[in-house]
Amino acid sequence: MPPPQAGAPTAAAAQQDDIQLRQATLADLPAVAALYSLSFADNPAYQWLFTGDVTVPAPEGALPWLFLRRARMLLHRGNCLLVGCRGDEIVAAGGVVPFSNKPGTWDYFRNGIGLWPLWWGTASLKRALGMDAGLVKLLGSGLSVAGELSMVAVHPELQGRGLGGRVMQALLEHWDAVHGGEGLLVMTQEAYALRLYAKFGFAPLDAAHPVSVHPQGGFHNWVMLRPGRQARGAAEGQAAGGRA
Repeated sequence: MPPPQAGAPTAAAAQQDDIQLRQATLADLPAVAALYSLSFADNPAYQWLFTGDVTVPAPEGALPWLFLRRARMLLHRGNCLLVGCRGDEIVAAGGVVPFSNKPGTWDYFRNGIGLWPLWWGTASLKRALGMDAGLVKLLGSGLSVAGELSMVAVHPELQGRGLGGRVMQALLEHWDAVHGGEGLLVMTQEAYALRLYAKFGFAPLDAAHPVSVHPQGGFHNWVMLRPGRQARGAAEGQAAGGRA
């Protein structure tokens, strides 16, 4: 078998060329929910959210129910939710949401979140409402953060091939163009995702304590910050001065 010619695309690169990124539509949402349900099936935060135990999987149908509504709320609010399409199949997705445009109470009721106790119990709803408590605390601390990355995911069969980086790059380009490159937050319970976030300028919010433990769920939670454009410029200037 002859060796590949210089510059010939690898199989992974060829697969990448087959995947197109675009803004999601309402018609995409069932497939988006299915992708998220597959990608986050073993995420301890979602297991705890529905069962109160990080070792017990969410009930059948719970994750598609939740992710369909979360994604729909982002679109109803006019937020950026990108999907990666391989033909008619959605194999990647991710959103970026300014805090000034996060879904509110009306959005929750409009999208059926108010029915949560009937489906998954009152205790589960209370856990869900408490998940954002840390975010509220951060915003009240005077930290210069204007938005957050939301639900960046790649189909498990395509992970490790650069598709997550393509989604991240597109989301950050949108954020910088539309929202002036202000500070951006991401929270994750997935240790394998840390390298990807770091590659795109995210660093632990608290360098001395880069990982926290959720007080009720007991799972690890990483909070990372991509500083605003002005702060990034100042840091780059200081670094350049140090090398001069």
